[in-house]
Amino acid sequence: MPLNSIDHQSSICLNESVTLYSNMTAPKKKSTRKYKKRKPRINEEQLEMARLYEKAWNELFKKIPKSIQENIIEDHDGRRAIAHGHEVAKLAEKWAYEKYNEKR
Repeated sequence: MPLNSIDHQSSICLNESVTLYSNMTAPKKKSTRKYKKRKPRINEEQLEMARLYEKAWNELFKKIPKSIQENIIEDHDGRRAIAHGHEVAKLAEKWAYEKYNEKR
């Protein structure tokens, strides 16, 4: 009789482990909820400024010596990178100011 009770206990453990395992690997249900199209996070003015900053960065980056270019790339939080970023901001904002006042 004790043999039968051991078999019964092992079958319960086996069934529980199969149930747990099958719940863990069951595929998730797909949502039937329809999502609205998200508005773009940036507007045209911000996009234009981003283009001006990139253009200024590339233009000024080409003018500096190769060793300083490598230093800016390797140490992007360093003194030269910060100075380069400052010059980029001044040039890009100058272009934006000229462009804005040209339209008036």
